[in-house]
Amino acid sequence: MKAKTIIIALLLYCSAMQAQPRRINVDSMVDAMNITKASFPEDLADTLLVPFKTDSEKVRAIFYWMTQHIRYDMKEFHFGPGISPGKDPDTYEYRLATRTLRLHRGICGDYSLLFAYLCNYAHISCTMVTGFALVERPFFLHMLLYNQLENHAWNAVCINGNYHLVDVTWACGEGKEGNRPVNETYYLTPPDVFILDHHPVDTKWELLNKPLRMWAFMDNAKHPGKQAAQTLAVNK
Repeated sequence: MKAKTIIIALLLYCSAMQAQPRRINVDSMVDAMNITKASFPEDLADTLLVPFKTDSEKVRAIFYWMTQHIRYDMKEFHFGPGISPGKDPDTYEYRLATRTLRLHRGICGDYSLLFAYLCNYAHISCTMVTGFALVERPFFLHMLLYNQLENHAWNAVCINGNYHLVDVTWACGEGKEGNRPVNETYYLTPPDVFILDHHPVDTKWELLNKPLRMWAFMDNAKHPGKQAAQTLAVNK
């Protein structure tokens, strides 16, 4: 098991190293464009994605721009967005994404909606995924606080025919807008790593050959130091 874990780690490291130059190039181009304002998601997509040709580049550009310009909104977390849902959920979600873009702030659902809208405007299939995420507070308390309802949202985005997992909210660092560190852990994360702290309501978005049951995920929450291979072994 130890040798297998080392091999997996080396493969992930090599893959990350190969992708790093391409990411840096896209990030630099996004910085150089200096886009700080946009009224609607489609306006940002039309402007931001002009120099990029591949889906991989476009997804990275959207992801990186959001990490640099959208911050977490604690006020909305406690008091809500101040927008009435109305009768049309699609319109409501679009208004939430637009609000996030204009105010440069939002909570996890807003991040996920905006990311999905921007990708979809670029004709890249992307969906918002909801579920449970491990946070600082003990996980079982979250189960009680949320009455067993999901407490987080992230995305599954399709690049070259394959879906990948992205959590823009958790990838955002603290700092001045346009100059924030990026937590690459949550960008195109391998599913067996992502499942360590994210469990979707719809298990198909685990993107695992064999979905991890909720009880196994909760068991891992009690032991956050487990490695991916150990976690997957629980469900075999």
